[in-house]
Amino acid sequence: MKLNLSFIVFMGFAFCLGQYQIVAAQQQNPELKLQQLLQEAVAGKDPITVLTVLKVTNELGQKTVSYDLCQLDVPVSHLFCKQNLKISRIKMPQFIGSPRAGSQAAALKLNQKGEVDATEQFKEFLRSKGYVLNKKKIPAVNLKATQSELIGSKIAGMWWALKKNLNHPGIRAPLFISSDNYILDGHHRWAAIVSMDYQDGKLGDIMMDTIQVNVPIRTFVDLANQFTKEFGILPSEGVVQTK
Repeated sequence: MKLNLSFIVFMGFAFCLGQYQIVAAQQQNPELKLQQLLQEAVAGKDPITVLTVLKVTNELGQKTVSYDLCQLDVPVSHLFCKQNLKISRIKMPQFIGSPRAGSQAAALKLNQKGEVDATEQFKEFLRSKGYVLNKKKIPAVNLKATQSELIGSKIAGMWWALKKNLNHPGIRAPLFISSDNYILDGHHRWAAIVSMDYQDGKLGDIMMDTIQVNVPIRTFVDLANQFTKEFGILPSEGVVQTK
C-alpha cells in the first residue's frame, strides 16, 4: 500500500497520541486491525483517540470502518449526545442540499456538488413568522445535540482540518440553535469543534458563532422541516454505521 506524505505526517501525529499500534493497520488485513483499534479506542472513552483511528481509516480508504460518535460516552460531560432528542439524522432539516425540480430552491445557484444553499431564505422565513434571530458567541460545550447519530469519519476529517486551521471558514460558519441551546443544523461541525475543545484539556474555552432563535427546539425542527419541504430542499438519504 503506497502512503503519501500527508499520511506519513499524520502517522507521526498518531504516535504523539500514543497510538503506535496504528502502524500495524497498514500491514495485513487493515480493515480487521482498524476495527480492533477502534473498539479499543471506544472502550477507553477518549474521543480524540477514536477520531485519530477514524482519520487513519479515511487515509487508508477503509470506508467500511466507521463509528456513530453519539454512542461514545465521554466521562464528566454531556458529550456527545447524552441529551439528544432521539431524532434520526435523516429526519433533521438541512439547508444545503439538492433542489427539487420546479421548486423555489431550483432557482438558486448550484455549487460544485449540484446543491443549493437556502440559509438566507430560511432566515427570511423565520422573520416573516415573527421570530427573532440573535447572533451569539457561545462555548461549544454548552450546545446540545438534537439528533441521535453522528458520523465519526466525517467528524474526524473536520477535526483534522481544524487542527490545521482552527478558524476554518466552512467549519466555523454560524450554527442555528434554539432558545434552549439545541443545535438545529451543523451537528458534525459542532462535534469537530467541541472535540478540539476537549483535546486542549480546558472544556469551555472554544467559542462558537451561533444564530439563536427564540423558539424551543422541537418547534424549531418542525418549522425548519416545513421550510425545506415548501422551499424544495430534498432530504438527505445518508446512513451511518454504528459498529
